Amino acid sequence: MDLEAYFIQKLLESDIVKGLGDDAVIFSRNVSLLNKAKGSCLPNDITTPVYAMDMFWEGTHFKKDWFSPKEIGRKAFLVNVSDILAMNAIPKYALLGVSLPKDISKDFIKGLLEGIREVCKKFNIKIVGGDTIGGNALGISVSMIGEGKKKILFRKGAVIGDLILHTGKIGGSYCELKRLLRGGKGNKKSRFYHPVLHTDFIAEIARFAHLGMDISDGIYAECNRLSKSNQLAFKLNHRKEVYKSGEEYEILFCIAPKDFLRTLRMAKKHRLHIECIGRVIRGKSDYPAYRWH
Repeated sequence: MDLEAYFIQKLLESDIVKGLGDDAVIFSRNVSLLNKAKGSCLPNDITTPVYAMDMFWEGTHFKKDWFSPKEIGRKAFLVNVSDILAMNAIPKYALLGVSLPKDISKDFIKGLLEGIREVCKKFNIKIVGGDTIGGNALGISVSMIGEGKKKILFRKGAVIGDLILHTGKIGGSYCELKRLLRGGKGNKKSRFYHPVLHTDFIAEIARFAHLGMDISDGIYAECNRLSKSNQLAFKLNHRKEVYKSGEEYEILFCIAPKDFLRTLRMAKKHRLHIECIGRVIRGKSDYPAYRWH
C-alpha cells in the first residue's frame, strides 16, 4: 500500500472524520437530500459560518528534525483553530490537505495523525474532506469552518484612545527559533511547540473589545496590519525585540480605557497574564517587523 492510501486508510479508521466518500461534502437543511445522500450530506448546523485556512510546510515553517510527527500534526491544526477562536467563533469542521514525501515511514504517518486527532478531539472538530499528494516536502494545509458567535471580533473597530493589550508573555517563540537555527536543542515545553489558546477568555472580552486577532507574525507586524485596516496609529509604549516574535498565538486586542479593570478581573479569573502595551492615536504605524514566513 502506498503512503497516500495508507494515510487515508488510517484517517478513515479514526473517529474524527465525517461525510467522507464523495467528490465533495454537502451541508444542507433539505431533509430529502439528507436522507438520499446519507454520509456525504451533513446537516447544516452553522448559522454564521467562519472560514479560515492556513498551511504548515516543511522548509518554510519548520524543519522536520525540529518536531516529532505528533507535534507537527498538532501544531498544524492548532494554528488554524487559533484563527477561528480569535474571531470569537467555535471550530467545527476541517478540510485537510497533505503533501507526503516518499522518505517518511508509516510510523511517521501514525504519529502525524495522532497529533491531528488530539486537537480534533479537544475542540470537537470533524474532518469532512481533503486531498493527499506525493511531494518533495511534508506539508499540511487546513481549511477550518467555524460557527460565529453573536459578537464577532474583527480586526477593524479601533477607536482613538483605545488601549492595546495582549495575553501571555511574548518572546518565547522568537528565542526558540533562534536557538533551533543555531543548531541548538528545542525546548519542548515552549509555545513554539505547544501554542496555548485562550478560548474562554476570548469569549468573555468579545462582549466589549473593539477588535482582536491572534499574534502569528509578531506584535510589530500585527500593529502594522491593524494600523492599515483602521487608518489609525497603534502607538506602542516601548520598542522591544520580543515584538518581532511570531507564532505566539496569544491574542492582541483593543478596549476602551473604562474597560481596563474589568479586563484585569477577567484575566485573573482565568489565571491569565495580560499586558497593556500602547494606545490607539491618529496617524500610521510602520514598525520594523520580522518576516517569519
